[in-house]
Amino acid sequence: MTGTVTALSLSLCACTVEVQPEAQGGLEGAQPASASNVERDRSSLGSGDLTVLMVVDRSGSMMYEWEGTPKWQIARNAIDQAIVGVEEELTIGALLFPMEAGCNVAALHEPGQIDFQRGGSFQEEWADSAVSYPAGATPLGEAFRQADSAILQAEELGLLEQRFRVVVITDGEPTCGEDPNELVAYADLWREKGVEVRVMGLPGSSGAAALLNRIAGVELFEDPRTGEVLVPDAGARWEEGDPDAPGYIAPPSGDDVDGSLHSVVR
Repeated sequence: MTGTVTALSLSLCACTVEVQPEAQGGLEGAQPASASNVERDRSSLGSGDLTVLMVVDRSGSMMYEWEGTPKWQIARNAIDQAIVGVEEELTIGALLFPMEAGCNVAALHEPGQIDFQRGGSFQEEWADSAVSYPAGATPLGEAFRQADSAILQAEELGLLEQRFRVVVITDGEPTCGEDPNELVAYADLWREKGVEVRVMGLPGSSGAAALLNRIAGVELFEDPRTGEVLVPDAGARWEEGDPDAPGYIAPPSGDDVDGSLHSVVR
């Protein structure tokens, strides 16, 4: 499956962004984890064949309520519940952005983030994570740079030889001056490595639908008569479409968030 935890489509222009050769470590020359740490790290991972890297928005707007509950709480509960039943098999990590009231994002191995580990131990850290204290802007570009470094670390551990998914959860577009084409280029680079890239848009993200769908790897269509950007199946709800279809759609209810994330960790 390619795409997102939700279903729609987009892919604007045929823009090209140069990427550095893989030997340089992704777009910014990031380096994978030290080989001396590989065996130690593997002992703390899940026994199954799936690794999930959650890239989770904790910007100030995640404090806003959705159906009476703050969006950060809905996202946190959904991720926690999705792991139930696969605590020993799943390998999962969470990259939160930003880590403070600004545009900074810490690396996955730094304090405050949750490095790759078995699902059960992840749940313990996730319950006390900084996602509970939303603040700051939406530095999606820096989050993707740190995610790229985390993927290189996972590759060093051999995790990309099995199933690997990146799931971006956000309620809006980047607000720290990032180049949207760079975000799409990162996602394309990950797909070339065999990584599935999905995007879950929480309420408030509809204005960023075009970019989120491009990140998800799906196509956007432009009406040649009006210039209007068209999103196929724009009225579809998750339960009405193909669950394996790529794309982005703002979830209609909190229950849909739970159900969609449940499918991602299986």
